Amino acid sequence: MKKRILSILCVLLMMVSTSVAAFADESNVVAYMTVPATAIDVSVTESIDMTGSANSVDLIVDKVTITNNGTAGVINIDKVTATAATGWSFVDETTNFKLLNANAKKLSLTSTLGSSTWDIIKTCPTFAKDESSVAAGASKNITFTGKTGVVTTAVNHEQAASIVVTLSLI
Repeated sequence: MKKRILSILCVLLMMVSTSVAAFADESNVVAYMTVPATAIDVSVTESIDMTGSANSVDLIVDKVTITNNGTAGVINIDKVTATAATGWSFVDETTNFKLLNANAKKLSLTSTLGSSTWDIIKTCPTFAKDESSVAAGASKNITFTGKTGVVTTAVNHEQAASIVVTLSLI
């Protein structure tokens, strides 16, 4: 019996003397992100027609449409400018086109985006954000009015200008 009591006592002593150490540790886990760049997926009208009538200096000018084809991201219309094609020149919109020499190859373009209207040869205004922003899946139009002098020979689909629309991704 002594052996038994001694064995139990030894087991109890072993249990009491054996302590389990528990430690808490903070581990940092690094999280890496991979996202491809958002591409600007936009369509802009490739060409517009400016159509005049005999005995009139007013031109009917097509609009330029900017379409954001993306599913995310907002496109901003930053600036709209133009340069005259070879042989043509821009003049101020206040020019009296009825007094120009025949076949002068001069024109004016007045552009409108939202509430901003400006003569294309003058400094392009800073647009209001809500008028120049094109949300994903949406479109905005830039409209134009124009004038040119009289011609003695019909002008048929001749390039008179290049319009440059500067865009950015917001």
